[in-house]
Amino acid sequence: MDDSFQPDALLNAASSSGEAAEEIGNEEEDEELITPAEVLLKMKRAWQNEAAAPCILPHQYEILEILVDQIDGMDENLARVKDKTQLKVSIHRAELQRINYLTSDYMRIRLKKIEGNVRRIMTQHNERLRQGKPPLLSEQELRFAEKYAKAEAQLLGKSVLGVNFIFYA
Repeated sequence: MDDSFQPDALLNAASSSGEAAEEIGNEEEDEELITPAEVLLKMKRAWQNEAAAPCILPHQYEILEILVDQIDGMDENLARVKDKTQLKVSIHRAELQRINYLTSDYMRIRLKKIEGNVRRIMTQHNERLRQGKPPLLSEQELRFAEKYAKAEAQLLGKSVLGVNFIFYA
């Protein structure tokens, strides 16, 4: 590998290994090839929609996982650059930080909505599954919601329904 910095290699981090286009979608549907720029655009839309919606929307973790894989590839490409003081390297690092913020904020917004009304969201999730619609929560979010609901119920049971009342004179 030569010492020159190639910004196009960062944008298509996985292109050298043939992974620049990822497949997403249902197996019944035609397989959709998607470029890194399209993945970022879809993730940005999912993030904006989730932030603007008053209720939780169906998860978009397939897109998130693809984007995280591409970010990892971009990080590896940046690590291989010999001259880390180049302006282009700094710009690409800033772009990676922006994308990391976008993905983190997307997850943070979803968790905040789950914490806000965990029982209603779990009911909606189960109802969607019964109707054959896409799940509202990912597997990880569902585990979190179940643990959160259990902890909330235990707290309520101990503090309000239990004997741990504190009386102030």
